[in-house]
Amino acid sequence: MECWGVRKCVCAVELFIEMGSITETWHRFCCELNQQEAPSPNSICRWVRQWCEEGSVTCKKPPGQPTSDRTPENTARVLASFSLSPRQSAHLHAPRQKIREEIANISEVTLGEVMHNISNRVHLCIQEGGDHLKDIVHKK
Repeated sequence: MECWGVRKCVCAVELFIEMGSITETWHRFCCELNQQEAPSPNSICRWVRQWCEEGSVTCKKPPGQPTSDRTPENTARVLASFSLSPRQSAHLHAPRQKIREEIANISEVTLGEVMHNISNRVHLCIQEGGDHLKDIVHKK
């Protein structure tokens, strides 16, 4: 999504008010401003609506505090991760940290079920003598 400056947005709104047509506005925008590309019709319609309703083409900031991922907990976790292995890039640290968080969130009930399932499979394998795995392990 390309960012159009306020001046160009206002120009597009004025052209639309003058022309009354998105297609004509788009064509004149390219010609008058010597642009290869023009804003999408949806963008022009949004700017015109904002201009009529609010008298501005700029987007309002959402109410409240801006959200940030830089919480003290996240910062401490990242610093701890990098102090363990500083040569690894952030691209390697991020997935590992995500996996650690997901593993930490697995319930004890689920872990018990998984362990029981693995135990049953091991016992079955022992009973079968492992012969049923030969075609898989020694695939030709």
